[in-house]
Amino acid sequence: MYFLGAVLGEFRNNQNARLEQAVKTRTDNLEFVYKQFNDTYNNWIKNLENYRQECCLLKLFSNRQIMILIILLRTSVIPNSVRNRFLKKLFSFKNSNNQNDEEHQLTIQCLKHYLSSLRIKQCDLSYDNISHAYETHQIEPGSNTELCLKKLCQFLQDLLNNGNELMEKRKIIDENQQYLVTLETKQRSSDENISFEHDLDMNTLCILLNIFHDRLPSSYQILWCSIATAEDIQLFFSRIRTFPYLIFVIMNIDKMNHRLRELLLNEQDLLRREQVSHGTVYYFSRELTTSRNGLTEFHIPAQYRNPNQTYKQLITLFQRDRLLQPEIQIICGTAGIGEFRFR
Repeated sequence: MYFLGAVLGEFRNNQNARLEQAVKTRTDNLEFVYKQFNDTYNNWIKNLENYRQECCLLKLFSNRQIMILIILLRTSVIPNSVRNRFLKKLFSFKNSNNQNDEEHQLTIQCLKHYLSSLRIKQCDLSYDNISHAYETHQIEPGSNTELCLKKLCQFLQDLLNNGNELMEKRKIIDENQQYLVTLETKQRSSDENISFEHDLDMNTLCILLNIFHDRLPSSYQILWCSIATAEDIQLFFSRIRTFPYLIFVIMNIDKMNHRLRELLLNEQDLLRREQVSHGTVYYFSRELTTSRNGLTEFHIPAQYRNPNQTYKQLITLFQRDRLLQPEIQIICGTAGIGEFRFR
Protein backbone atom coordinates (compact mmCIF):
# COMPACT_ATOMS: atom_id res chain seq x y z
CA MET A 1 0.00 0.00 0.00
CA TYR A 2 2.83 2.33 0.92
CA PHE A 3 4.59 1.48 -2.34
CA LEU A 4 1.45 2.27 -4.38
CA GLY A 5 1.03 5.63 -2.64
CA ALA A 6 4.66 6.52 -3.38
CA VAL A 7 4.25 5.65 -7.04
CA LEU A 8 1.08 7.74 -7.32
CA GLY A 9 2.80 10.64 -5.55
CA GLU A 10 5.76 10.51 -7.94
CA PHE A 11 3.37 10.33 -10.88
CA ARG A 12 1.51 13.44 -9.70
CA ASN A 13 4.79 15.29 -9.20
CA ASN A 14 5.91 14.39 -12.72
CA GLN A 15 2.56 15.53 -14.13
CA ASN A 16 2.75 18.81 -12.23
CA ALA A 17 6.31 19.36 -13.45
CA ARG A 18 5.27 18.72 -17.06
CA LEU A 19 2.29 21.02 -16.69
CA GLU A 20 4.45 23.78 -15.23
CA GLN A 21 6.97 23.34 -18.04
CA ALA A 22 4.19 23.46 -20.67
CA VAL A 23 2.76 26.63 -19.13
CA LYS A 24 6.22 28.21 -18.98
CA THR A 25 6.91 27.29 -22.62
CA ARG A 26 3.59 28.76 -23.77
CA THR A 27 4.15 31.91 -21.69
CA ASP A 28 7.67 32.36 -23.07
CA ASN A 29 6.33 31.94 -26.63
CA LEU A 30 3.60 34.51 -26.04
CA GLU A 31 6.07 36.97 -24.51
CA PHE A 32 8.38 36.48 -27.51
CA VAL A 33 5.50 37.13 -29.95
CA TYR A 34 4.43 40.18 -27.93
CA LYS A 35 7.98 41.55 -27.98
CA GLN A 36 8.17 41.09 -31.74
CA PHE A 37 4.86 42.89 -32.28
CA ASN A 38 5.83 45.63 -29.84
CA ASP A 39 9.22 46.17 -31.50
CA THR A 40 7.58 46.23 -34.94
CA TYR A 41 4.98 48.75 -33.77
CA ASN A 42 7.56 51.02 -32.11
CA ASN A 43 9.71 50.87 -35.24
CA TRP A 44 6.65 51.76 -37.36
CA ILE A 45 5.77 54.76 -35.15
CA LYS A 46 9.39 55.99 -35.15
CA ASN A 47 9.66 55.76 -38.94
CA LEU A 48 6.23 57.36 -39.38
CA GLU A 49 7.18 60.36 -37.25
CA ASN A 50 10.42 60.79 -39.21
CA TYR A 51 8.61 60.73 -42.54
CA ARG A 52 5.92 63.10 -41.26
CA GLN A 53 8.68 65.62 -40.65
CA GLU A 54 9.91 65.15 -44.22
CA CYS A 55 6.47 65.08 -45.87
CA CYS A 56 3.86 67.32 -44.21
CA LEU A 57 1.08 65.63 -46.19
CA LEU A 58 1.39 62.56 -43.96
CA LYS A 59 0.25 64.72 -41.02
CA LEU A 60 -3.14 65.12 -42.67
CA PHE A 61 -3.90 61.42 -42.22
CA SER A 62 -4.27 59.37 -39.05
CA ASN A 63 -2.01 56.38 -38.42
CA ARG A 64 -4.85 54.05 -39.41
CA GLN A 65 -5.52 55.94 -42.65
CA ILE A 66 -1.85 55.75 -43.57
CA MET A 67 -1.87 51.99 -43.06
CA ILE A 68 -4.91 51.72 -45.34
CA LEU A 69 -3.23 53.87 -48.01
CA ILE A 70 -0.18 51.59 -47.89
CA ILE A 71 -2.43 48.53 -48.26
CA LEU A 72 -4.07 50.14 -51.30
CA LEU A 73 -0.71 50.96 -52.90
CA ARG A 74 0.67 47.48 -52.34
CA THR A 75 0.69 45.33 -55.48
CA SER A 76 -1.55 42.29 -55.33
CA VAL A 77 0.04 39.06 -56.59
CA ILE A 78 -2.21 36.52 -54.91
CA PRO A 79 -6.01 36.15 -55.06
CA ASN A 80 -6.49 36.44 -51.30
CA SER A 81 -4.09 39.29 -50.55
CA VAL A 82 -4.61 41.78 -47.71
CA ARG A 83 -5.79 44.40 -50.18
CA ASN A 84 -8.18 41.96 -51.82
CA ARG A 85 -9.71 41.03 -48.45
CA PHE A 86 -9.91 44.71 -47.45
CA LEU A 87 -11.78 45.69 -50.63
CA LYS A 88 -14.16 42.75 -50.29
CA LYS A 89 -15.13 44.10 -46.87
CA LEU A 90 -16.22 47.32 -48.57
CA PHE A 91 -17.50 46.19 -51.96
CA SER A 92 -19.09 43.23 -53.71
CA PHE A 93 -17.01 42.08 -56.64
CA LYS A 94 -19.38 41.89 -59.61
CA ASN A 95 -17.24 39.96 -62.08
CA SER A 96 -15.61 36.88 -60.54
CA ASN A 97 -13.86 36.11 -63.83
CA ASN A 98 -12.10 39.45 -64.02
CA GLN A 99 -11.35 40.35 -60.41
CA ASN A 100 -7.93 41.85 -61.11
CA ASP A 101 -9.35 44.68 -63.23
CA GLU A 102 -12.19 45.25 -60.80
CA GLU A 103 -9.79 45.27 -57.85
CA HIS A 104 -7.71 47.89 -59.65
CA GLN A 105 -10.77 50.09 -60.26
CA LEU A 106 -11.91 49.82 -56.66
CA THR A 107 -8.39 50.61 -55.44
CA ILE A 108 -8.32 53.83 -57.48
CA GLN A 109 -11.80 54.67 -56.21
CA CYS A 110 -10.67 54.30 -52.58
CA LEU A 111 -7.51 56.33 -53.19
CA LYS A 112 -9.58 59.09 -54.76
CA HIS A 113 -11.85 59.13 -51.71
CA TYR A 114 -8.91 59.72 -49.35
CA LEU A 115 -7.26 62.31 -51.60
CA SER A 116 -10.50 64.22 -52.24
CA SER A 117 -11.20 64.42 -48.52
CA LEU A 118 -8.27 66.83 -48.15
CA ARG A 119 -10.15 69.52 -50.15
CA ILE A 120 -7.06 70.49 -52.15
CA LYS A 121 -8.26 72.14 -55.37
CA GLN A 122 -4.99 72.74 -57.22
CA CYS A 123 -4.46 69.13 -58.23
CA ASP A 124 -5.73 66.66 -60.81
CA LEU A 125 -7.61 63.84 -59.11
CA SER A 126 -9.04 62.32 -62.24
CA TYR A 127 -9.18 58.54 -62.50
CA ASP A 128 -6.44 58.45 -65.16
CA ASN A 129 -4.06 60.67 -63.19
CA ILE A 130 -4.49 58.73 -59.93
CA SER A 131 -4.11 55.47 -61.86
CA HIS A 132 -0.85 56.72 -63.44
CA ALA A 133 0.56 57.77 -60.04
CA TYR A 134 -0.53 54.45 -58.58
CA GLU A 135 1.34 52.51 -61.28
CA THR A 136 4.42 54.70 -60.73
CA HIS A 137 4.57 54.41 -56.94
CA GLN A 138 3.28 50.91 -56.28
CA ILE A 139 4.64 49.15 -53.21
CA GLU A 140 6.06 45.70 -53.81
CA PRO A 141 5.10 42.85 -51.42
CA GLY A 142 7.66 42.35 -48.67
CA SER A 143 8.77 46.01 -48.64
CA ASN A 144 9.94 47.23 -45.25
CA THR A 145 8.30 50.07 -43.33
CA GLU A 146 10.67 52.77 -44.55
CA LEU A 147 10.20 51.88 -48.21
CA CYS A 148 6.41 51.77 -47.80
CA LEU A 149 6.37 55.25 -46.26
CA LYS A 150 8.80 56.57 -48.87
CA LYS A 151 6.59 55.31 -51.71
CA LEU A 152 3.47 56.75 -50.07
CA CYS A 153 5.16 60.16 -49.66
CA GLN A 154 6.14 60.19 -53.33
CA PHE A 155 2.61 59.22 -54.34
CA LEU A 156 1.03 62.03 -52.29
CA GLN A 157 3.57 64.66 -53.32
CA ASP A 158 3.15 63.73 -56.97
CA LEU A 159 -0.65 64.05 -56.93
CA LEU A 160 -1.08 66.90 -54.43
CA ASN A 161 1.66 69.23 -55.63
CA ASN A 162 3.58 68.67 -52.41
CA GLY A 163 0.74 70.31 -50.45
CA ASN A 164 1.80 73.81 -51.52
CA GLU A 165 -1.81 75.00 -51.62
CA LEU A 166 -2.17 74.43 -47.89
CA MET A 167 0.91 76.58 -47.24
CA GLU A 168 -0.28 79.58 -49.28
CA LYS A 169 -0.11 82.76 -47.24
CA ARG A 170 -3.36 84.22 -45.99
CA LYS A 171 -4.04 87.21 -43.81
CA ILE A 172 -3.17 86.54 -40.17
CA ILE A 173 -4.47 89.02 -37.59
CA ASP A 174 -2.65 87.49 -34.64
CA GLU A 175 0.20 85.05 -35.09
CA ASN A 176 -0.79 83.10 -31.98
CA GLN A 177 -4.55 83.18 -32.06
CA GLN A 178 -6.53 80.68 -30.03
CA TYR A 179 -10.22 81.39 -29.55
CA LEU A 180 -12.79 80.06 -27.12
CA VAL A 181 -16.27 79.53 -28.56
CA THR A 182 -18.51 79.44 -25.51
CA LEU A 183 -21.55 77.26 -26.07
CA GLU A 184 -24.83 77.75 -24.28
CA THR A 185 -25.28 75.57 -21.23
CA LYS A 186 -28.08 73.08 -21.71
CA GLN A 187 -30.77 73.17 -19.08
CA ARG A 188 -32.83 70.20 -18.08
CA SER A 189 -35.37 69.64 -15.36
CA SER A 190 -35.04 66.91 -12.77
CA ASP A 191 -37.68 64.76 -14.48
CA GLU A 192 -36.05 64.88 -17.91
CA ASN A 193 -33.94 62.00 -19.15
CA ILE A 194 -31.83 63.54 -21.93
CA SER A 195 -28.84 61.88 -23.51
CA PHE A 196 -25.86 64.16 -24.15
CA GLU A 197 -24.03 61.59 -26.26
CA HIS A 198 -25.07 63.36 -29.48
CA ASP A 199 -25.58 67.03 -28.68
CA LEU A 200 -24.42 68.78 -31.86
CA ASP A 201 -27.43 71.08 -32.05
CA MET A 202 -28.30 73.41 -34.93
CA ASN A 203 -26.76 76.46 -33.30
CA THR A 204 -23.41 74.74 -32.77
CA LEU A 205 -23.46 73.26 -36.28
CA CYS A 206 -24.05 76.67 -37.88
CA ILE A 207 -21.22 78.28 -35.88
CA LEU A 208 -18.89 75.42 -36.77
CA LEU A 209 -19.56 75.63 -40.53
CA ASN A 210 -19.30 79.43 -40.64
CA ILE A 211 -15.94 79.51 -38.87
CA PHE A 212 -14.32 78.01 -41.96
CA HIS A 213 -15.64 80.92 -44.08
CA ASP A 214 -15.33 80.17 -47.80
CA ARG A 215 -13.89 76.68 -47.41
CA LEU A 216 -15.52 73.34 -46.72
CA PRO A 217 -13.81 71.81 -43.68
CA SER A 218 -11.84 68.62 -43.99
CA SER A 219 -11.71 65.91 -41.34
CA TYR A 220 -8.10 66.73 -40.46
CA GLN A 221 -9.18 70.23 -39.37
CA ILE A 222 -11.58 69.04 -36.67
CA LEU A 223 -10.64 67.14 -33.52
CA TRP A 224 -13.59 65.30 -31.97
CA CYS A 225 -12.38 64.98 -28.39
CA SER A 226 -15.04 62.47 -27.35
CA ILE A 227 -13.31 59.79 -29.45
CA ALA A 228 -9.75 61.17 -29.55
CA THR A 229 -6.71 59.29 -28.23
CA ALA A 230 -3.46 60.76 -26.94
CA GLU A 231 -1.90 60.09 -30.37
CA ASP A 232 -4.79 61.92 -32.07
CA ILE A 233 -4.30 64.99 -29.87
CA GLN A 234 -0.55 65.15 -30.47
CA LEU A 235 -0.97 64.68 -34.22
CA PHE A 236 -3.68 67.38 -34.36
CA PHE A 237 -1.48 69.97 -32.65
CA SER A 238 1.35 68.98 -34.97
CA ARG A 239 -0.94 69.95 -37.87
CA ILE A 240 -1.72 73.27 -36.20
CA ARG A 241 2.00 74.05 -36.01
CA THR A 242 2.73 72.87 -39.55
CA PHE A 243 -0.05 74.74 -41.39
CA PRO A 244 -0.15 78.32 -40.01
CA TYR A 245 -2.68 79.57 -42.58
CA LEU A 246 -5.38 76.99 -41.91
CA ILE A 247 -8.26 76.97 -39.44
CA PHE A 248 -8.64 74.20 -36.86
CA VAL A 249 -11.52 73.37 -34.53
CA ILE A 250 -11.59 71.35 -31.30
CA MET A 251 -14.99 69.91 -30.38
CA ASN A 252 -16.45 68.05 -27.38
CA ILE A 253 -13.76 69.13 -24.91
CA ASP A 254 -16.22 68.77 -22.03
CA LYS A 255 -16.64 65.04 -22.77
CA MET A 256 -12.98 64.13 -22.32
CA ASN A 257 -11.68 62.12 -19.40
CA HIS A 258 -9.37 63.91 -16.99
CA ARG A 259 -6.09 62.51 -18.35
CA LEU A 260 -6.75 63.38 -22.01
CA ARG A 261 -8.20 66.78 -21.13
CA GLU A 262 -5.04 67.61 -19.20
CA LEU A 263 -2.97 66.57 -22.23
CA LEU A 264 -5.09 68.75 -24.54
CA LEU A 265 -4.84 71.82 -22.29
CA ASN A 266 -1.11 71.29 -21.91
CA GLU A 267 -0.76 71.34 -25.71
CA GLN A 268 -2.84 74.54 -25.78
CA ASP A 269 -0.51 76.12 -23.23
CA LEU A 270 2.61 75.04 -25.16
CA LEU A 271 1.10 76.61 -28.28
CA ARG A 272 0.58 79.86 -26.36
CA ARG A 273 4.22 79.99 -25.33
CA GLU A 274 5.65 79.44 -28.82
CA GLN A 275 7.02 82.35 -30.82
CA VAL A 276 6.43 80.79 -34.25
CA SER A 277 3.05 81.41 -35.91
CA HIS A 278 0.55 78.58 -36.10
CA GLY A 279 -2.93 77.89 -37.41
CA THR A 280 -5.99 79.58 -35.93
CA VAL A 281 -7.65 77.33 -33.34
CA TYR A 282 -11.24 77.46 -32.05
CA TYR A 283 -12.07 75.59 -28.84
CA PHE A 284 -15.79 74.76 -28.48
CA SER A 285 -16.73 74.35 -24.83
CA ARG A 286 -19.37 75.00 -22.18
CA GLU A 287 -16.91 74.68 -19.28
CA LEU A 288 -13.70 76.44 -20.31
CA THR A 289 -13.40 80.15 -19.63
CA THR A 290 -11.34 82.97 -21.13
CA SER A 291 -9.50 83.28 -17.82
CA ARG A 292 -7.28 80.51 -19.16
CA ASN A 293 -4.07 82.04 -20.54
CA GLY A 294 -3.88 82.15 -24.31
CA LEU A 295 -7.62 81.88 -24.99
CA THR A 296 -9.47 84.87 -26.41
CA GLU A 297 -13.25 85.00 -26.40
CA PHE A 298 -14.70 84.61 -29.88
CA HIS A 299 -17.61 86.98 -30.39
CA ILE A 300 -20.03 85.06 -32.59
CA PRO A 301 -21.59 87.20 -35.36
CA ALA A 302 -25.39 86.99 -35.59
CA GLN A 303 -25.27 85.53 -39.11
CA TYR A 304 -23.21 82.59 -37.82
CA ARG A 305 -26.32 81.44 -35.92
CA ASN A 306 -28.66 81.74 -38.89
CA PRO A 307 -29.49 78.24 -40.28
CA ASN A 308 -30.98 79.61 -43.53
CA GLN A 309 -27.89 81.66 -44.31
CA THR A 310 -25.64 78.71 -43.37
CA TYR A 311 -27.60 76.38 -45.62
CA LYS A 312 -27.28 78.73 -48.63
CA GLN A 313 -23.55 79.13 -48.02
CA LEU A 314 -23.09 75.38 -47.71
CA ILE A 315 -24.90 74.67 -50.98
CA THR A 316 -22.83 77.37 -52.71
CA LEU A 317 -19.62 75.71 -51.52
CA PHE A 318 -20.80 72.28 -52.72
CA GLN A 319 -21.54 73.74 -56.15
CA ARG A 320 -18.30 75.70 -56.34
CA ASP A 321 -16.22 72.65 -55.47
CA ARG A 322 -18.34 70.44 -57.75
CA LEU A 323 -19.26 68.06 -54.96
CA LEU A 324 -22.41 66.01 -54.67
CA GLN A 325 -24.68 67.06 -51.86
CA PRO A 326 -24.84 64.54 -49.01
CA GLU A 327 -27.84 62.26 -48.88
CA ILE A 328 -28.82 63.52 -45.43
CA GLN A 329 -32.32 64.92 -45.72
CA ILE A 330 -32.77 66.67 -42.39
CA ILE A 331 -30.62 67.55 -39.40
CA CYS A 332 -32.90 68.31 -36.44
CA GLY A 333 -31.86 71.06 -34.07
CA THR A 334 -32.93 71.74 -30.51
CA ALA A 335 -36.58 72.46 -29.80
CA GLY A 336 -37.87 75.68 -31.33
CA ILE A 337 -35.23 76.30 -34.01
CA GLY A 338 -36.68 74.13 -36.76
CA GLU A 339 -34.91 71.95 -39.27
CA PHE A 340 -31.87 72.09 -41.51
CA ARG A 341 -32.79 70.72 -44.94
CA PHE A 342 -30.33 69.62 -47.62
CA ARG A 343 -32.97 68.79 -50.20
